[in-house]
Amino acid sequence: MIKKIFDLLRPYFIEDTILLELKDKTVRVQQVDDEKDQISWKTRMILMLISTGICFFLAYSADKASAQSNVNASETYTQVEASAIADDEVIQYDDTGAYLQKDGTKISDYYPIIEEDYKKDAFRVIGSNGLYGFINKDTGTEQIEPCFQEAAPMEYSSACVSKDGKNYYFIDKNGNRMTGDYEDAYPWESQGQYARVKKSDGWAVINKKDVTLLDKCTMIHSLPEITTIGTALRDNVGLVFRIEMDKEPEEISIIAEIPNILEISELHYDNFAVIKSENGYGVVSAGGNTIVDPVYKKVDWEAFPFEDGSYGRKMIFKCQVSDDGHYEIIKWDPRDN
Repeated sequence: MIKKIFDLLRPYFIEDTILLELKDKTVRVQQVDDEKDQISWKTRMILMLISTGICFFLAYSADKASAQSNVNASETYTQVEASAIADDEVIQYDDTGAYLQKDGTKISDYYPIIEEDYKKDAFRVIGSNGLYGFINKDTGTEQIEPCFQEAAPMEYSSACVSKDGKNYYFIDKNGNRMTGDYEDAYPWESQGQYARVKKSDGWAVINKKDVTLLDKCTMIHSLPEITTIGTALRDNVGLVFRIEMDKEPEEISIIAEIPNILEISELHYDNFAVIKSENGYGVVSAGGNTIVDPVYKKVDWEAFPFEDGSYGRKMIFKCQVSDDGHYEIIKWDPRDN
């Protein structure tokens, strides 16, 4: 459009010219010649002003239209994106309650709450009776009716549940009981093979056949997921144990017993645990050997890679001797044990 206007006005702008930069467009304006007719000059100036105004108006209109187009496009994209996100959500809520949907179709009953157990084997739900149950993640069908006061997520095709908040046991994915009752229990660990449960005489470790492998412990740390070595405390004796998965029947063997221990940590770097006695803190290896005598007020550490790039870490233990900040440094290489 702008080019056509200039083509129409071109005959009025001839001979010597002055160049004006208008909105990134070069406009040719004829210089004033005193010898030329003054009426003709005024006509040219009027035409120049009119054409300049038209140029600015067209440029402004184009910019405004472009900006509005961008806004509309942005709003449309945002609405489509939000709609897509909402449609992709498996768990949906409306005025009636929560339900599962698939490809825009409701596939489950309504529940007051559906837990977001996306990475588990099933969704936990709370029914209208206020109790926990489980529904199938893919079909929305009810696997186990709501009947539990407490329920851990369904993992490894099993879950720890309680109907009264006092007695805990494990069920399979269909709701069948797998174990007896325990005073307390943690979900399955060690890739779903073992669990820590509390009996009347202390904490224990059971397998999926409900066979006790370790018992009468004051406490047991989280069972190992990759290695087979763990730690526990029993009657002021620190235990370093190994889960013998390859034996038949499987069992837990005691690697080391550290007497007169008040506390023992889980294994760090799969190599050592911090212990506490009446005299202070110390360190033992995964093999049960004493690395740092338990006589220090505090033990910190730093880990350094092996020079040859092999798996593992060398350790430097910083052992606080007194309250004034005096430390002793003890270096340890697990390959030497």
